[in-house]
Amino acid sequence: MESKIKSEVTELHSFFQKWFNGEINYSNLIFQRFSTVLHPDFILITPEGKKFTKTQIGKQIWDAYGSRDPNDNPMEIWVKNYAYLKRFDSIHLVNYEEWQIHGTAKKGRISTALFEESSNNHNNVRWILVHETWLE
Repeated sequence: MESKIKSEVTELHSFFQKWFNGEINYSNLIFQRFSTVLHPDFILITPEGKKFTKTQIGKQIWDAYGSRDPNDNPMEIWVKNYAYLKRFDSIHLVNYEEWQIHGTAKKGRISTALFEESSNNHNNVRWILVHETWLE
């Protein structure tokens, strides 16, 4: 499971980059790559301390399609320093750094995430919770 979760983290952030840059089709079918891997009770806690549900963050991501111009001002997103921390039966705890460049602004955040095993999903996992904190 450790390698599947690492793949999931990397692949989903690659999806975000392509989605925000408008490099993939704007369709419900393509968006399911994101929406189906979130647990129904998924929670995101942002670096600012705001809490979002699956529905709320799904709408924000959907609405942000193509919000960065891939030719003039593309966004780059990548993951560094991934660490698998702990397993609790079918629940897994990881953390990683997410880095973004948009224009001249480079931002990093450390994310702690909980996953549950789910054989019907991409990489056989579902995201339960992500808690982010800004890095300098």
